[in-house]
This record gives sequence, C-alpha cells and structure tokens, in this order.
Amino acid sequence: KKQIDQYDYNLQTGELRNGEILHKKEHGDPDGSVVDAQGYIWNATWRHGKGPGMVDRIDPKTGKVVFSVHLPDETSQSSCCCFGGPNFDILFITTALENLEPTNEPHAGGLYAVKLPPGMSGCPEKRFRIE
Repeated sequence: KKQIDQYDYNLQTGELRNGEILHKKEHGDPDGSVVDAQGYIWNATWRHGKGPGMVDRIDPKTGKVVFSVHLPDETSQSSCCCFGGPNFDILFITTALENLEPTNEPHAGGLYAVKLPPGMSGCPEKRFRIE
C-alpha cells in the first residue's frame, strides 16, 4: 500500500472505525511516522533504491504535504524520524541498507539530523507501559 490511512479511535474500547485514506505516496512507500507539536504528521518515505529518501510533513486535516526534508545524497531508504534537541526542533532521520549495494548508497544505514525552520517543532514522546 502506498498510502496512510486514518481512523476514528474509541479510547474506551480501542476500536477503530470509519477508515479512510489520508495521504497517498507518489514515489515510494510510507514508513515510520511521528506527530509534531502542531499536530502534523511527519512520515519517512522508503524509496527502494529509486531516488533520494525524504520525510514529508503532512497536514492531518487535508492529507497534503506542506513541507519535505530530502536526504542530501542518494540514500533512498529513510525508515523513521523523531524530534530532538532542547527545543525539539531537530529532526532525526534513520535510514536502512536493506537489499542494497553499499557502494551505490554509501550512507545508507546512517542517521541524519536536520534543523527545522522556525515554527516547526516536535514534543516529548509519550511513554507507556504494557502490563
């Protein structure tokens, strides 16, 4: 599937309802996501060796990409992202070297850090415990 779906969620029962497509990827597949302090979804795009990877900031109301971070080299498999730094304004992007030739993508499997523009920031991750 080259899409991100959204659902209504019942907090009491954990039930998902009313599924619908929020966002469709044109190039690659959606992979790991995180939500920022403004409520936008940041989604890593896994491109299977076909062009530089990226992370898109997606409006949760419209599903439109409002900002993108492109990896600065040929690394194609961006796998996830999270926020860090004292103000949560640094986007960390993990990448993978799965089924790729290391000489073609020498930085695959690396970690990238990108300073975000003013007005874009993350928030501390929520912790939970499974008992």
